[in-house]
Amino acid sequence: MNKSIIFLLVFIFIISTAITKNSTKKVEEKIYKKKENLVILENEYELAILEFDYLHSPEEIQKKIDKHFKKNEFSPIDILTFKTLETKSKKIKFNEFFSTN
Repeated sequence: MNKSIIFLLVFIFIISTAITKNSTKKVEEKIYKKKENLVILENEYELAILEFDYLHSPEEIQKKIDKHFKKNEFSPIDILTFKTLETKSKKIKFNEFFSTN
């Protein structure tokens, strides 16, 4: 009698452990998927805010640059000074990137 009760209790314990483990695994998978979707949505949100700020006012962009980057890390450049590099028969020639018409 005692052996059958102990066997039954152990069997019930094993079954309940298996059920709990499977349900926990399913819950963890759902949590992981939700966190993954949250990261994607946060990135999209940040891009939307950045685009809004860029289109709304350049001052907001300057504030974000000042907040997130080192001073003088970015500086304005004149794109008309860009040049292209051309190599022909071991000679290097610099050409204007933009033609001044």
